[in-house]
Amino acid sequence: MQARLRSDPPAPRKMNPEVSPQVEEIILRAMAFEAKDRYPSAAALAADLDNSQRVPVTGRAARLRRRGPLRLHSLHSRPMRAAVVLLILLAVTAVLMLRAMRKI
Repeated sequence: MQARLRSDPPAPRKMNPEVSPQVEEIILRAMAFEAKDRYPSAAALAADLDNSQRVPVTGRAARLRRRGPLRLHSLHSRPMRAAVVLLILLAVTAVLMLRAMRKI
């Protein structure tokens, strides 16, 4: 669930090439981040599932944000937070030591 809040899901057809482009559109619309982009009701979702051949393919999958090697959300992991805090403490300590040395 947390991963969904931080980035788009992988394209369904990349995970299973047998998924039709129309069903991929339905899945991605149902999982859209913004409520206004999702189905307004379960009935609307069911209607598209029942008539998936009629769902227009909008290229929604091509607009998904790709995961890169390092994203800002990776700072939320416990080891990464500890490393960032340690680096900040080291930087502050270095600045204080330099100031103390200049006074001597």
